[in-house]
Amino acid sequence: MNKLILAISIFTAVLLTSELKAQKFGYVNSQELLLAMPETKKMDTLLSKRSDEYQLQIQKMYQEYQLKTDDYQKKVASGNMSPLIKEATEKELLSMENNIKEFQQKAEEELDKYQSQLIAPIQEKALNAIKTVAKTAGYTYIFDDSSGALLYKPDGDNVTALVKKQLGI
Repeated sequence: MNKLILAISIFTAVLLTSELKAQKFGYVNSQELLLAMPETKKMDTLLSKRSDEYQLQIQKMYQEYQLKTDDYQKKVASGNMSPLIKEATEKELLSMENNIKEFQQKAEEELDKYQSQLIAPIQEKALNAIKTVAKTAGYTYIFDDSSGALLYKPDGDNVTALVKKQLGI
């Protein structure tokens, strides 16, 4: 009975060892990959254009605010402003300032959402290419090197070049 258990244990150990050796691991640098893709360059252009539009609007709002502030300060300095008009102007200036801050915050949020919308299909395309390379080259696992989680990596297992080739870049 002990010989049977020993034989089964040895057989299982040999089988597990051979299965582990059959697995093939690789890694890819997803940041490098995404930066090399032409779609990312197009995304950057679109984001930059929208960001510039928002910056222009903020500049216009600020210039209007600055003109009103200068006018207010001149009138206050000359003593030609009634307390009621002074109070109304101060409220208007405070409202303008709050509108500028609110617009800036909403613009940043919108740009983040826009970037997420634009990058999702790019990431999906890269992931599909990684999967294709993994299947074609017989890799069991592909790790992302850009996260810094790999402690050791032989150069021969870097599949970034294969994925770039799959993407045509």
